[in-house]
Amino acid sequence: MLKSRPPGSAPGVGVGSVPSPEVTPGPDDGDGPRDLTRAVTAQPDSTNRWEEALPWSYREEADPRDLASDLAALQRYEADPGPVGLRVDFRTTHGVLAEVAVPDGLAPDTGLPVLAVVVTPGPALELSRVVPVFEQLGFRVIDAEHWPVADLRLHHVRLRLAADGVSVADAADRWAAAFEATWSGRAPADALGRLVTHAGLTWHQVALVRGLTAHRLQEIEADQIVGRTCSGMAQRGLQCFEHQPLALDVAID
Repeated sequence: MLKSRPPGSAPGVGVGSVPSPEVTPGPDDGDGPRDLTRAVTAQPDSTNRWEEALPWSYREEADPRDLASDLAALQRYEADPGPVGLRVDFRTTHGVLAEVAVPDGLAPDTGLPVLAVVVTPGPALELSRVVPVFEQLGFRVIDAEHWPVADLRLHHVRLRLAADGVSVADAADRWAAAFEATWSGRAPADALGRLVTHAGLTWHQVALVRGLTAHRLQEIEADQIVGRTCSGMAQRGLQCFEHQPLALDVAID
């Protein structure tokens, strides 16, 4: 469940006692995967300001190894809160996104642990609204915590992903874009959303598949399309559609 203690509710350690991981700036990736640590070194004054704003409860409950990436996430939100006033980043472990694949033959009750870091203004997110958005991407929500940081709210949502051969480093940006699109109502929270995970599609491409399903694949249920066998078919159908587009009424922002 979402849980948090008010700042100062229990004794903690000071800012200087929370070690910041050493961070090396990387190249400017442009439209590539987000480097969550570059902002920490690029704007040290802003970093210090956000670090000083962290409540005692964060220092007691969060892993210190997450500090650098959490500060970068706060900076990113400050620079650009996005069209929906919400930013989310996905990590495999602490800090920088890592190349981690789910082992073959993963049991249903296990999965790759993934941390979603969500920054929003105002009060904490309602868990009843958050869970369906993550589930439509194929995640199981394990638990969540949140902390007030100045006028923002920093959330850690711990997830499990049961999917073979998924690289979190490759999928993180697609997940973030799909989460924000679903949260804002630009995309529905349905079973086809799992194609972002299983078939490597963007949420825009899933919208095309959704329209194609309605017009050409009406005999196949959405849950079947998301399955291992039909994910490849959805990809091939999308490729055919993109080369020979149909006159579909599909709204894509």
